[in-house]
Amino acid sequence: MAYSETRAKSVIAKLKTLGIIRPKKMFGALAIYCDDVLFAAVMEDEFCLRAKKPSLEQDFLEKGFTRHVVPGRDIKMPYFNVPEDIVQSTPKLLKLCDTVMHAIKDN
Repeated sequence: MAYSETRAKSVIAKLKTLGIIRPKKMFGALAIYCDDVLFAAVMEDEFCLRAKKPSLEQDFLEKGFTRHVVPGRDIKMPYFNVPEDIVQSTPKLLKLCDTVMHAIKDN
């Protein structure tokens, strides 16, 4: 599994106001940390949010997000693909990511 450098740079640039953003290459994907909390990743050409808590997973499913599937592998990952209209809208993306960050930190 590889990730899109172009997608990663674009998303990371939008997330800078959330806190200290630190990308880390992991298993062919790019994990994204904010203030030392793993909350997102870029996998292939998809920006994905981590559903660390069942309530986040349920929220993503209710919003119609799809679970990320690794091509050619049957792995159920706790990451959901963020729809392109949200990725392209910085205000929507920041609001969603902030919500996810708070849910993970309140763990």
